[in-house]
Amino acid sequence: VVVEEQKDRLIEEGAESERISVVTNAADLELFSAGVQSKTPLDEDIATYKLLYVGAITVERGLDDIVKAMGLLKERMPQLRLYIAGTGNYVEPLKELARLEGIADLVRFTGWVSFDQIQFYIAKSDLCLIPHVRSKFIDTTIPNKIFQYMLVGKPLLVSDAKPLVRIVRDANCGFVFESGNPESAADAIRSAYAARLDPSLGERGRQAVLSKYTWDKA
Repeated sequence: VVVEEQKDRLIEEGAESERISVVTNAADLELFSAGVQSKTPLDEDIATYKLLYVGAITVERGLDDIVKAMGLLKERMPQLRLYIAGTGNYVEPLKELARLEGIADLVRFTGWVSFDQIQFYIAKSDLCLIPHVRSKFIDTTIPNKIFQYMLVGKPLLVSDAKPLVRIVRDANCGFVFESGNPESAADAIRSAYAARLDPSLGERGRQAVLSKYTWDKA
């Protein structure tokens, strides 16, 4: 299994503990440091606070919460920008939601980005997102991108799925909101913005990856 939470679930269902091994997802340092740096769409908005999501764009990824949160914040925090890098079957519904929330001009859909360029998108962002909708499945898995975000030294905003909360709180490298609650997401974004000048958040995440979440450590 990939996380302790899945091991615990299987034990609760009667599996023998000694027959279960945890082999976590982790960062590949050599692979993720490859590539030639180039400009990204994030370079265009210099004096803004940039939120970044990387990955598949499907309804269970929870981006609705972030778009609605930005709708709540648009008057007081017009400097926010949301970048969504990826493709999927939920792009058009998200664009429509952004329009309904009055923030279509604050959300940038970059389309698919090659893996060797993703690190540069992350480097230009201010807050990296994993807003996955909490479910029994999401509570027992972990996406690789959390470790990639952390490796680049960026603070995180994650939903309250159990593995995400555990990693972010253990490393003290980000902020948590209640899945399905845009007001909670808005509060977390405000907290992240207030801490934007504190480099220790991202650095703690980076050190956690280097000491625990790389393939030679996992």
